[in-house]
Amino acid sequence: MKTIIIILFSCLIAFNVFADVTSRDADTLLANQDAVKVNYNCQYINFDVPPLIVEGRTFVELNAIFNAMDISLQWDGSTQKVTGTKGNTVIEQVF
Repeated sequence: MKTIIIILFSCLIAFNVFADVTSRDADTLLANQDAVKVNYNCQYINFDVPPLIVEGRTFVELNAIFNAMDISLQWDGSTQKVTGTKGNTVIEQVF
């Protein structure tokens, strides 16, 4: 479980560093591709923002994935840090 969480946060960091997609570009990309479906524990995850494939990279809303995994999230706006907790496992990401 720790490995999955670390991989997800690593992807989040990579997407923030390498992605440069405006909302107008995203709308164009969404119109020209099939819907991306994400399955966790044999159930599809519903996203507020649809997953998007850009230049071979898949962008997903991590909040929905963390909710599906029962990971509680807290945001600290003053430090720009998100903290995820599940059981005794705590992960943090500063933006």
